[in-house]
Amino acid sequence: FASNCSSLTTLDVSNWDVSSVTNFYGFANGVKIPTQTYDQILTNWSVQTLNPDLTIHFGLSKYTVVGEAAKNNIITDFNWTFIDGGLEQ
Repeated sequence: FASNCSSLTTLDVSNWDVSSVTNFYGFANGVKIPTQTYDQILTNWSVQTLNPDLTIHFGLSKYTVVGEAAKNNIITDFNWTFIDGGLEQ
C-alpha cells in the first residue's frame, strides 16, 4: 500500500484487511482521524495476522487506552512503528 491519504479529513479504514500490506509509506501523513475511529482501526487491525516490521503514519490522530492496548499488541506481535499524535489526555 503506497497511497497518500493526507488530503482526507476523515478516514475510516478500520474494516480494511491489511494483512497483505508490505508498505504504508506516506499513509495518512498529516491527517487527524477522530479518536474513536482511530481506536477502532487499531482494535480491528490488532486481530489480523500482519506483515512484520512496518512503519505507519497516522498524522496527528490520537487514541484512548483502548486503542493503546491494541496498538501495543501490534507493536509486540509484529514490530510495527506508529507515528501519530499519541495518547489522548
